[in-house]
Order: sequence, then structure tokens, then C-alpha cells
Amino acid sequence: MPTTVQDPARGTSRGALFTRSFVLMLVSVVGAFVNFAVLMPLVPAWAERSGLSQVAVGGTTSVMMGACVVSQLVMPWLLDRFGFVRPFVAGLVLMGAPVLALPWAQEVASIYSVQAVRGVGFGLLVVSGSALAATLAPRHLRGRAVGTYGVSIALAQIPSLPAGVPLAGAIGWPAVFWIAGLAALVVLPAAVLVRERQEEPVRLGATGLEEEAAAGRDRPWVTPAVLLLSSSLAFGAVGTFLSLGLDSARVVLLALLGVSGGQVVGRAWAGTVSDRRGVGQLLAPMSAAAAIGMACMALAMADPGQAPLGLPALLVEDGMAVLGAALLGMGFGALQNDTLVLMIDRIGPGRVGLASTVWNVGYDAGTGSGSLVVGGLAGAIGIAGGFGVLATLGLVAVPAAMVMARAEARVRAERVAHGVPGA
Repeated sequence: MPTTVQDPARGTSRGALFTRSFVLMLVSVVGAFVNFAVLMPLVPAWAERSGLSQVAVGGTTSVMMGACVVSQLVMPWLLDRFGFVRPFVAGLVLMGAPVLALPWAQEVASIYSVQAVRGVGFGLLVVSGSALAATLAPRHLRGRAVGTYGVSIALAQIPSLPAGVPLAGAIGWPAVFWIAGLAALVVLPAAVLVRERQEEPVRLGATGLEEEAAAGRDRPWVTPAVLLLSSSLAFGAVGTFLSLGLDSARVVLLALLGVSGGQVVGRAWAGTVSDRRGVGQLLAPMSAAAAIGMACMALAMADPGQAPLGLPALLVEDGMAVLGAALLGMGFGALQNDTLVLMIDRIGPGRVGLASTVWNVGYDAGTGSGSLVVGGLAGAIGIAGGFGVLATLGLVAVPAAMVMARAEARVRAERVAHGVPGA
């Protein structure tokens, strides 16, 4: 029997995914990630326009994500003390309000200060948002709930990620900064109305409890976040340096659309597969897809004289960049979904906030470090070389993904054999 849901916002018993609180949470997340996506390439471009070095340009993303990771270290305590909704609301405020000052921030210190405050807000929002996504739905719909949360994020980014720089050229940088800031602030009423879901614990007999404990044995719950790190490194580098590594603005636009669109496909697909057939099956192929995508983009950025097999340079730049971006997006999206569901499943429902924190630290540490790594390598081996290094790191993660997938398949088989609920 599916577990029913008591949605306090409606006062009705539901086993469905799209309760009122879940929808309000999604609306809030869309506003937050419009803010995030518009500014991800725009702030580095603003820093370059202001005369900062390539390392300092890369640092704009690294400072934000570094502040995000630091704030996330206290999130388990905050979530235990204040619940999921209040940190979620505070995150929106801190993401949106500082952006309104960006038109007057043209020095390293001022730009980095804005990014640091936004990073704290982003840390609050993504940890509490991930926890809400995982707990506002019944366990048997958790994969799709997390997937829908991720799809909403990706759909917010599809128009927003490539729009920032061209829009700034058309209507002015201050106007775009204000639009991005207000995007996170106008959804505050929706966030305030979200109500956390209280789910009755699954009742098992003595045998069921023993088998559930045995099924969870030897399954380190932090390792999925480590696996996510390799693809998040790549994503951070793409968001910061793609527009600097490719000459054609049209190709950059298509590639950024490919990254966002690929994440929609990856997260939706992974959520459905994990609920129907078991989580973990996509870990290895999607890790490989993300790494191959980075390699394709590195090839697209290479010197035209180095195009392989005599292919026209235009074909290499256009085709490889867009294909690579789509592969990275799909692989990254699927890995986001599967690793979060895996962590929550391994750590148990009573510690969702801690699992969400560790997962987001892995995600955000990778995003910030990826831009820093490529920025540091750019002077020696170029942006294309930096992308190649991250592609190699991604391939190294594939064997670990295979081991993790086999472990999950074994656990699922044991649960099914012993009739454990939620298997």
C-alpha cells in the first residue's frame, strides 16, 4: 500500500506527488535558479569587462560556491532547529537582494563580496530545497519527486543560462542585474506558504527490520556525493569558461542550451528509472557520458589546425561543442538524481537534512572548484586543455560508479526477496 500524505496546506490525505506545498516549492525553486543561471556566466563576464585577470574571473564563481559550501557545513544544525522552510526562505532573500548592488560593483573586493553573500543564500536554499523535494512526496515516488525538482531547476536554466550576456548587451547590465535579483525575491510569498510533510514511519515486523538492516550494510552513504563531484567540476568549468573558450556566440548559445536541455532529460529519465527499476542503474553510463561530453567540448575549443581526420574546423567547433554540452548535461542531470536518492536511501529517512547537506557540498564544491581549476590551468595549457583534464578525471570515476551500481542491484534483490516495503 502506498503511504498516504497529509498535506497541511490542504488538510487532505493524498498519496500523490503534486500537493500544494510541492508545487509552491517548485515555483520558488524556479525563481531562485533563474537568478542563479542568469548570473552564472554574466558575473564572470562583468568581471572580465571590469578588467580582472582570468584567474580572478574564475574566482567569481569559486568565491560564491566556496561561501555556499561553508554555509552548508552548518545546515544539519539549522535544519534540525528551524526545519526546512525557514532556511529555504532565507536563501531566496540572500540570493536576490545583493544582486541589486552589482551595477556599482566593479572591483575585485566588491564583486567577490556580492558573490559571497549570494553563495551563503544559495547554500541555504539548495540544501533545504533538496530536503523538501525528498520529503514532500511518499517514498515510492521519491525518485520522481527529486527528478521533478531537478527538471524544474533545469527548465529555469534553459532560457536563463544563455540569456544573461546577450540581454546585457541589449538592455544594459544594470537592468539584467535587477531582473535577476527580483527573480529570487518575487517568489518569496510562495516559499512562505510551503508546509513540511509529516509521513508515518513504515511499520516492519522483526524479520523485516533485520532484513532492512542487512540490506543497508556495507553501503557507505557519502560515496554517491563523491561520485557526483567529477561531473560537477565539469559543470562549473562550462558555466564560467565556455563563452571564453569558443569564438562563436551562436555556438556558445547552442551549447549552453544543450547543457540545460540535457539536464532536463537526464533528471526526468533517472527519476522514472529509479522508481520503477531501482536506483543506481544509470550511474556508470551517465558518468561516462558526462566525461565524453567534456572531451568533445575540449576538442571544439582546440586550435582549428588540430581538427582530426581533416574535418572542417567549423564542423568540429559547432558539432562537438553542442554534442558535448548535451552529453554533459544529460549525464550530470542523471547523476544528480541518482546520487541524491541513493544517499537518502542509505542514510535513512530520519537524517534527510544531513544527506542533503553532504550531497550539496559535493555538488557545489565541484562547481566552484571546476572554474578555479580551469582558470589556473588556462595560462599553461589553455581552456581546452583544462577541459581535457576534467574529462580525464570524469573517466576515472566510471569504475567507482560500476561498483556502486552493482551494490545497489544486490541490495534491491535482497529487499524484494524478503518483501521489504519501498524496494
